[in-house]
Amino acid sequence: MSSSPSLSNQGTNKIGFGCYGVTESQANEWIREAIITGYRHFDCAFLYQNESAIGKGLRKCINQGLIRREEIFITSKLPMNGMDPTRVNYFLTKTLENLDCDYLDLYLIHAPFCVKYITDNQFYPVNPESGRLDIDHTTNLNETWKSMEQVVDSGLVRSIGLSNFNENQMIDLMASCEIKPSIVQNETHVYFQQKSLRNFCHQNDIIYQSFAPLGSAKSAAINGHDLVIEDATINQLAVKYQVSNSQICLRWHQQSNITPIVGFDSLQHIRENIKLNHFTLSTDDLAIISQLDRNERIFYFDKVPGTRSHRYYPF
Repeated sequence: MSSSPSLSNQGTNKIGFGCYGVTESQANEWIREAIITGYRHFDCAFLYQNESAIGKGLRKCINQGLIRREEIFITSKLPMNGMDPTRVNYFLTKTLENLDCDYLDLYLIHAPFCVKYITDNQFYPVNPESGRLDIDHTTNLNETWKSMEQVVDSGLVRSIGLSNFNENQMIDLMASCEIKPSIVQNETHVYFQQKSLRNFCHQNDIIYQSFAPLGSAKSAAINGHDLVIEDATINQLAVKYQVSNSQICLRWHQQSNITPIVGFDSLQHIRENIKLNHFTLSTDDLAIISQLDRNERIFYFDKVPGTRSHRYYPF
């Protein structure tokens, strides 16, 4: 079992620009601002349905000489309806066309539960007879991973990894793979610290990334969760270090050997959330934040009935 090629060009700032929710009208301005501000890692996915807009924004910056392709790290993800091994290359080709690039630095399996392919953009197909998720019962994750390994061998992808997998699923996959996952990306924030999974990844030399590193305030509120960025302890630390609550949370990620993938709702937040290197949380303050863990997941990806009964449902 080997590792994927070097991931050293993730960006010296150890933070990713999350492209989920970026609209076509925002893409050019936000990506330009991100590159000027110092972001080098752009986290995309076919499921986000905005890769063409992201690709145009990145290409415009490259053509203007603001950045070279080899200076940025582009991630995308294989959707759940593309996990039949024969469809991996198909969806990768679509993503490369949309992003207007010749290769990806990283390609992740977006989630472990496979669904039937109906059309490219039906990610949660519903069986018309049962009203439940139309599950693909035939695809085996290990076979999907073999196809992921093949796109590394082809040169279309530099590294491969996983998203939303649990530890047992990773152990099973790694028992038979030729190229082990280079990166795992899962929901992680102050209220859901994923200590066991992080330890497993670090012990196996797998880079750990977090999505929703600020606790995804909008989704948390909709689902009745307390908001991480309004936590009283986080607020006290922000006052102590004279930074924002978001900066405290993101710095905790970095000092915990986690690369946060951050979403944004304004240009101001793009500028602010990368300014993390001018302060360091003390050992005592890191311990205080560690005690805030509630093991409280926000995202279950179960909006369609029947999802939780999938044999590969990870949570």
